[in-house]
Amino acid sequence: MSFCERMSRSLPHDTFLYLGGNEQATHEYISKMLGKETIDIRTRGITKGQHGSSSTNYQNAGRELLTLDEVRLLDNSNALIFIRGEKPIMDKKFDILSHPNIKFTEDGGAEPYKHSKNTDITRDDLSFTVSEDLSNVKFIDENTEIFK
Repeated sequence: MSFCERMSRSLPHDTFLYLGGNEQATHEYISKMLGKETIDIRTRGITKGQHGSSSTNYQNAGRELLTLDEVRLLDNSNALIFIRGEKPIMDKKFDILSHPNIKFTEDGGAEPYKHSKNTDITRDDLSFTVSEDLSNVKFIDENTEIFK
């Protein structure tokens, strides 16, 4: 089962964004979600000779909007968007390096963000130190009653 199938079963969602992937089951899932299209096929036959003739046949056939290989080879600058009740959309991904605020990030040349301990929101009574011999740690499994 692909990641996309697992996610679709575990989370209800009306919008699904596919940015790309490399798992065959996911390619199959995306191809099925895209659905099929009808294509017109025209064949023409001509016979030559003393009594030459020609014929043209028209028929309709179904084809996946994108086959598994086409999903796999999807240009990396494209994304597929699925919105409930709407036809699928193929759109260009946003290039984050072109965002005007990229200059405030490390990728844009700014200093890396330094996390600091904010003593206004931390609580001292939640600190816990593990002893070297682990004597103050209780290991539990599914059979252990935690709330006695």
